[in-house]
Amino acid sequence: MVQLLERLIGANWRTTLTGYGTAILATLAALAAAPYELGDLATIIPPEWKARLFAVSAAAAFVLKLVNAHVSKDAVVSGGTILHLPPGPSRIVESSRERLIEAAGRADLVVPSDDVRS
Repeated sequence: MVQLLERLIGANWRTTLTGYGTAILATLAALAAAPYELGDLATIIPPEWKARLFAVSAAAAFVLKLVNAHVSKDAVVSGGTILHLPPGPSRIVESSRERLIEAAGRADLVVPSDDVRS
C-alpha cells in the first residue's frame, strides 16, 4: 500500500493525505456551523445532524492537523537518512556537521560533503 501511495502521490504522501483530510473536514465543520441566514448553503446538512457533525469533523480536523505537523518533520518525508542542506557551497566545518547530526538526534543521518553537492 505504501508503495502504491508513493507512486500515485509521491514521497510526501503522508503530508498530502493529512493536508487534504484536514481541508475537507474543516470545510465540513464550517458547513455544519453555518447559520441558516446564509440560505441554501446552510441547509445542505440536515438540522438534526449539524451539532454532532460539527463536533466530530472539527475534532477530526484538529487531530489530522496534528498528524500533518508530525509527519511533515518525519525522516521518511525529508529524505530518509540524508540531511538536506541548502544548495551552494557548504560553510559547515566538520565539528559543526557532527553537532548538527547530534542536535537532530539521529545518528544515522548523513550530511553531504562539499564535493557531493552541486
